[in-house]
Amino acid sequence: MEPDYNILKNMKVLEGVMAPNITTFQLAEIASNYKREFLELGTGSGYITIYLINKGLKGIATEISDKAIECSNNNFNIFNIQLKTIKSDLYSNVEGKYNLIVFNPPTGGNESEFDRKVKNFFRTKLPFIYLLLEKPYFYLNRNKIAKFMINLINETKDHLNPNGVLLVSIPKLDFKYLKTKIVADKFTITNKGENEVSNIIEVKYENSINTS
Repeated sequence: MEPDYNILKNMKVLEGVMAPNITTFQLAEIASNYKREFLELGTGSGYITIYLINKGLKGIATEISDKAIECSNNNFNIFNIQLKTIKSDLYSNVEGKYNLIVFNPPTGGNESEFDRKVKNFFRTKLPFIYLLLEKPYFYLNRNKIAKFMINLINETKDHLNPNGVLLVSIPKLDFKYLKTKIVADKFTITNKGENEVSNIIEVKYENSINTS
């Protein structure tokens, strides 16, 4: 997949906010194929929302980090997008239901602001050390991450319209472990794409599965 170089060239990413990466680009591209009104959770720099709106989709964006809210709003202004990021911890301040929910979560699930800042520092400034620590981090936190993802999947159903879809990225190591923990009797999980670090999964719920 190719990023939108016009967005990358013109957007500004503030220090402490995760810059768009290969998973961001792939998730945005896959999400654009759904042609649905969307909600993006944890927009970060705003890249995915900007990409989708530039493709003609309508939607809103949320974020818990004040720094990321400032960053995404600045980038929306750069692209003349009349949108303000809603401050929300996942669905805490979200109203209504949506046809598509998109989420590129932090690699540790419900990480603190401090955790994100530390990981972003190593990822951007000391990438070789980050790669060395990545696998041990996943193994130490995999139960916590799996619990976060399962709770997210269960909670999302209440925020989707009939036939609505959750599209979420998950690191490969977490995806393999998560599949051993999920009893998918109320939803189906489909791998829609992958790269060297992540899987992009689609979650459809039992009242959302098209049987035609």
